[in-house]
Amino acid sequence: MIASRDETLRDDLLGPWTCTEGRLSLVIERPGTGALTVTVWLGLGERVLAAARPARYRARDPDAGSSPNASARLDRLEVELGDVNLGPTYTLLIAGPNDDGGSWGGFAARPLLPTDAPEDVSLFPEAGASYYEVAGGVNIGS
Repeated sequence: MIASRDETLRDDLLGPWTCTEGRLSLVIERPGTGALTVTVWLGLGERVLAAARPARYRARDPDAGSSPNASARLDRLEVELGDVNLGPTYTLLIAGPNDDGGSWGGFAARPLLPTDAPEDVSLFPEAGASYYEVAGGVNIGS
């Protein structure tokens, strides 16, 4: 079930995020129930596009560090936009910057590391994610 307690998403990644160009913003929360929720706004809170939707963190495949499949290579946050377990699902990939083009298969986005500061972490939609895209999302603090 998607709304189960999630112990794996780092607490410092909860809170508000915004697109680099400010087109959309979101907040990742773990309210009293312990389950993750995501709310998406147009702009910086102008209009709610998806309110307190259930979400689940999915850890990357540890053997897929240089896989061309970003969903295997990177951690992801799956947000239910419709009925739980029926979809549609909005998938945000969670990544750190790859400053060394020769590592991690040469991809610009590398797997999240425990040492990555929240401000260095990016969220971006899996291809075909729909108008809820939060491309190039950056953490703006709790």
